[in-house]
Amino acid sequence: MDWRTGLIWILLLQLLWARWLLRERASRGQARQKQAATRQSSQRQHWDAGLRLLKERKWAEAIESFDSARRLLRDDPSQEVSLLFYRGFALEQLGELEQAIADYEDCQAIYGRLHQDPQYVAAVRQGLLLAKLGRSQEAEQHLQQTLASIQRGPQTVSWLQIEALRVLVGLFREAHNHAQAIEYAQQGVRAAHRLHDAAAQASFLRAAGYNLRALGRTEQALRNYEQSLDLYRRSGDRSSGASVQRDIAFLYQLEGRWDKALAWLQACLVEEERAQNKQRQAQLCYDIACVHIDEGNLRDAGRLLQRSMSLFRQIEDHEGMDQVGRTMMGLGILVHRRVTARQMTFRDVERGSKSNKAKS
Repeated sequence: MDWRTGLIWILLLQLLWARWLLRERASRGQARQKQAATRQSSQRQHWDAGLRLLKERKWAEAIESFDSARRLLRDDPSQEVSLLFYRGFALEQLGELEQAIADYEDCQAIYGRLHQDPQYVAAVRQGLLLAKLGRSQEAEQHLQQTLASIQRGPQTVSWLQIEALRVLVGLFREAHNHAQAIEYAQQGVRAAHRLHDAAAQASFLRAAGYNLRALGRTEQALRNYEQSLDLYRRSGDRSSGASVQRDIAFLYQLEGRWDKALAWLQACLVEEERAQNKQRQAQLCYDIACVHIDEGNLRDAGRLLQRSMSLFRQIEDHEGMDQVGRTMMGLGILVHRRVTARQMTFRDVERGSKSNKAKS
């Protein structure tokens, strides 16, 4: 074999080797694609199963599905954020609040590494959970930062802003910082108005009314309550409207304006009678009876307490029955004192006769 033949054989072997390598690479590439497709399909199945289990309120099983989906995930931050958020929500429902907060924090951290806007939904949920855990200072600081971030964004008004404001109002109310609660409630009213969310606007107006009442600013509180009631009536929310009516009645009670308090409570009672809501009828009868007691009208108070007791018995509300029973005992003592105050007791007569004998 001369050198030319040997060179040809070498070139031929190289060609065959190159061809084998190309086929091997193609085969491996197809295997990797198939493996990736299988992994993606399995990940999607776990993801869908987790969402379905969430709807079925099977929280522990949903968490397992989301964990399985996350283990199969490869370099997809947006998917990871979604998985973490839903996992956090399931943990929240199980009462694992600290772990849920950790998941919500991870959601925001991933967005931070990507130099994108924070995950606002997770941020607001985190603030809410901090408030539930009694970590008020952390919750306030976190929600205030989140709110400022939302307001700097391209869409300055959103339902998330309203949720953040709602939690902040509640936090400051619980801390008895009524002035700050009023400020955030007023921000909530403006935000809800721009979003055309009448229910949220009414809720913030009611919250502002409560905190104004706590500060003794009764006229302003009354205006907020009336605006809230008007919005609830327009939106057809009868239950919330009735609650505001009771707030107005309580406001008049605090001022000693019994006639107006009774008028509002009577209006509430008429509506609950139409709705045939015995629970609320029983409570309203009790509330009206208490106003009559304050006013000194004990006969009507007794009649209403008896009606309240009867309604509580029908719905087997033992706590309500106990409350009414104690008030009826107190009313009986009050009636007895009023009656006996106008009569001379035997000892009074005896003391008077002794005094007359001594004088004679």
